[in-house]
Amino acid sequence: MMKQRRVVVGALALGGALTFVVLYLIVSPHSGELEVEHRTYEVLIDPETKDPQYMLHRPLTIKIGPDNNIYILDQGNGRIMVYDRNMKFVRQIGRVGQGPGEFIEPTDFDIDAEGNIYVAEFINRRISVLNPDGSLKKSFWVKRVIPQNWQLAVNGDRHIYVSTFDDSLISVFNIDGVELFRFGSLFQHPEVTATRHYWNTVFLDTDQNDNLWVLYETRPLVRCYTKSGHLIFEKEVNTPAVEQAKKQERPMPPLRTVLYFHDLSCLNSGRVFISNDNFLYELNMQGDVVKIYSVNYPPHRENGRYQFVHRIAYDQLRDRFLGTELMAGMVFKF
Repeated sequence: MMKQRRVVVGALALGGALTFVVLYLIVSPHSGELEVEHRTYEVLIDPETKDPQYMLHRPLTIKIGPDNNIYILDQGNGRIMVYDRNMKFVRQIGRVGQGPGEFIEPTDFDIDAEGNIYVAEFINRRISVLNPDGSLKKSFWVKRVIPQNWQLAVNGDRHIYVSTFDDSLISVFNIDGVELFRFGSLFQHPEVTATRHYWNTVFLDTDQNDNLWVLYETRPLVRCYTKSGHLIFEKEVNTPAVEQAKKQERPMPPLRTVLYFHDLSCLNSGRVFISNDNFLYELNMQGDVVKIYSVNYPPHRENGRYQFVHRIAYDQLRDRFLGTELMAGMVFKF
C-alpha cells in the first residue's frame, strides 16, 4: 500500500513538472516569438488646419530636447519649429536663406546635452551650430557629403559625426569645423558605381556610451562603432516585414532598391528604436530585435493620404512615440 502511494505521488509530481515545462515554453519570451505591441496613430499637427504655426512643409527629424520641448525640422520652410509637450507652439528657429542662422533645405539636426543645436544643410554644404536660444554660435563648410540625405549626430564631447561621401562613411568634426578623423567602409554596388550614395545613405545617433549607431536606408543592416570609429558589431535586421521587402528588390537591369528604414533613435536609457513604415523595432545593445511595435492607422489612410512612420522620437515621460510624415506634412503620436 505504501509502495503504491509513492508511485502515485511520484507520477503526480512528474505530471506537474511536465505541465510546468509545457506552459513555460508557451508563454516564455525565450520561445522565439517576438513580442508585438499594437499602437494607435493620432494626428497632432495637420497642415489642413491652415494655422501657419502648424503648417509644415516636409517635416523631417523630430527630437525631444533637454528642455523637454519638441523640436521638428521643417525642411521645406528652412526652419526648426519648437513646441511644448502639449504641442503648443513655442518659437521658430531659423528661416529660409543663405545667411548666418538661415537654412536652405536642411536635412538633419541634433541637440546636445546643453541644448545647443547642430543643423546640416546639403545645398549650402554647411554645418551650423546654434545656441539654445537659436542664435548662431559657429558654422563651417563640408565638401564631401551624400546628396539629399545628409545626416549628423553629436556625442558628449561635442564631436559631430557626419555621413560623408568620399573614401569613408563617416567624418568627425569638432565644433570649430576641424576634421578630426574618418572611418567606416563604403558599400560599392558592382554594377552601379555612379549611384553608390544610395547604398550608403544612413541614419545616425549616439547612445548613452557615446557609441555611434549607423542604420542603412537601402540595406537591412545596422552597425555600431565606438566614438573613435572602431566597429563593435554589424548585424542584419531580420523581421517578417524586412524579409517581405527583400522580395521586392530587383537586380540590374532594371535596378530597384527598397527603402528598408527611415530613422534611428538611441535613448540614454539604452533603448534603441528604428522605424519602417507601419512598424517600429526595438533593438538591444547588441543590435538584436527584441520587440516590434505595429502602428494602427486611421481609416482615411486608405483614401490617398500619405501616412506612415518616417522620423521618430520617443517621449519617455508619457510612454509614446512621436513621428513625422514627410509628404502629408503631419506630426502624430502613437
